[in-house]
Amino acid sequence: MSQAQEARAPESGDGGGPSRSGEAEGGAAWSVGYEWVTTCSVPDFKARVKAIREGLPGLTEPRPATALRAMHAFALKRSVDELITYATEFKDRDAVTLLATAALSRNILQAAELAVKQWDAEQESHGRPLRLTDGIIHDIACQRTILDVAVFIRECRRAGKQEMVDRTVRMFTTPSSGRTNLDKA
Repeated sequence: MSQAQEARAPESGDGGGPSRSGEAEGGAAWSVGYEWVTTCSVPDFKARVKAIREGLPGLTEPRPATALRAMHAFALKRSVDELITYATEFKDRDAVTLLATAALSRNILQAAELAVKQWDAEQESHGRPLRLTDGIIHDIACQRTILDVAVFIRECRRAGKQEMVDRTVRMFTTPSSGRTNLDKA
């Protein structure tokens, strides 16, 4: 398929995207129009998203919302291990989008697995800041349900990641977290 054909590839059909409940079950709602995200290489995916996001001069108009839907489908359909491996191959904004989407849309056990594995990957990079892991922790602590945050903390403890537990609790309880006092009680 040429780049112009890829940039014009059909969207999911209804234009609105799936509900969160459909996404939580392995992205089943994304099965129409976005299966290509599971089979293409990362360089091909990045090129296709770029063509969709920016358009092709004289051929297609930019469609940034469609590019975001493709990123969303990638975050839901690729395995946790693939997301960790591929995160470093994306520009910062796209890596953050992929990991945040996965952390917020997958079940909390997968979100915890993602955070722990990303923590390990960033720790192994010798001195590199934990920017992506901190983003995952922030999103989970501020946007997931209280019960999900509790499960996330439990899973971090089970993995022996006390510093992740401390960061999550600190993020959850900070006044800027958006959590109410009732949430924190």
